[in-house]
Amino acid sequence: MEKITQPKPGKLEAKFKRKKDKWLKELSKSLSLLKAEDREDIVNSYNEKISIELSEGSIIEDILESIESIDVISNNVYEELGVDPAVAKARSQKPSVAKTIGAYILNVFNLFFGIILPMGLALTFFLVAIAMMVAIVPYVVFMFINYDFIKALPLVIAGVGALPILMILSWYSMIGFYHLGIIGTNGSLILLSSEKRVKSKVKKLNVFSRIVLIIVLVTFTTLATAGSIATFVGPNSLGNSVINNTYFYEVSTTLVLEEEVQSNKELTKSDFELRGFPHGNGVNFIVNDERDSNDKGISKVEATFKHSWREVNIGELHIDQINSSNSLKFRIELDFYSWTILVASIGSPALEVNIN
Repeated sequence: MEKITQPKPGKLEAKFKRKKDKWLKELSKSLSLLKAEDREDIVNSYNEKISIELSEGSIIEDILESIESIDVISNNVYEELGVDPAVAKARSQKPSVAKTIGAYILNVFNLFFGIILPMGLALTFFLVAIAMMVAIVPYVVFMFINYDFIKALPLVIAGVGALPILMILSWYSMIGFYHLGIIGTNGSLILLSSEKRVKSKVKKLNVFSRIVLIIVLVTFTTLATAGSIATFVGPNSLGNSVINNTYFYEVSTTLVLEEEVQSNKELTKSDFELRGFPHGNGVNFIVNDERDSNDKGISKVEATFKHSWREVNIGELHIDQINSSNSLKFRIELDFYSWTILVASIGSPALEVNIN
């Protein structure tokens, strides 16, 4: 004969307790329109009754079957205490004006600061990370087009090292704000008395992935640090030239006037019209009127455009006198510059004008 395995006493008691607790919870829920004290008294009385019968050897299924259904119990209790369920439910669901206004303000506050702002920032950091991934290749290409290879190399190394670090920081910032948005969303669901909850879809990194991430961070941090140091060390470095306003190349032109022009006015930037200059980073424009105080004649105007880009990226410089009945004017024009300068460039060029 087959042996029937009986559950152990401990497991059987745990099973009965779970069923009893579940039934009592449902009973308490069905009596939710009562005052808390009345509801607790009724639930406790049924709890005692079931516990006594269990101690006498009855099984939970038989006990619950012998008791009236929860709906019948709740209806009888409401009738006995003179509670109209429909009226009581309507009263319990009708909030006061103060509570309504407070709940509205809290919902608006939670909606903006708990959901819209964190999710908006998460999206922003996500787009920043994507933009960095897209920008790294053109950045490297344009830097080598715009500058001499040996001068651009340290800056490119620094950029190649820094961009992945910034991407990782942007990614984790996005995840952080995304989690805040999830918390805010669940907070709103709680305020709305909804049982629904939103779960995060971001998976945690395993140990191997964390080790790889640390190695990547250390490698690219070292690369970025070495590139940054090399960018600013030495008189021929790009960083040093930007800090000290020094330049590697210059293109000059001189306008010698056929007849000396008399002008008592000291010439300034407003007396010059600039054309064809790369204004992406601005131009440091300096006018030096070197005429003697006793001699106001102008016979020569010299213009020098100073920059650090490759010489092939900058064209020739021209200067002409503009016919003007009101005042003396000059036009300084750069015949061309490479458009790539506007895409990837550091520092500002300088235009120096000397008047004799």
